[in-house]
Amino acid sequence: MCELVDEMSCHLVLTTGGTGPARRDVTPDATLAVADREMPGFGEQMRQISLHFVPTAILSRQVGVIRKQALILNLPGQPSLLKRRWKV
Repeated sequence: MCELVDEMSCHLVLTTGGTGPARRDVTPDATLAVADREMPGFGEQMRQISLHFVPTAILSRQVGVIRKQALILNLPGQPSLLKRRWKV
């Protein structure tokens, strides 16, 4: 993420997967570690939308952050869930 933002000047970085409560799900931790500021509304909104489709969505730890000029968003790892969420 740092390379994409700092060296390649990306303004949007999307990650997929690794947002659950399992020990191996470290995407939100890695994202927060490189953040300048957190955007708490993103994770809250994604969980709210997801609850319409998946009862365990409340366990998701998705985050949105700002690093320099870039927005970094954690998205779910299952493509079918992404499609459902964007239709809402």
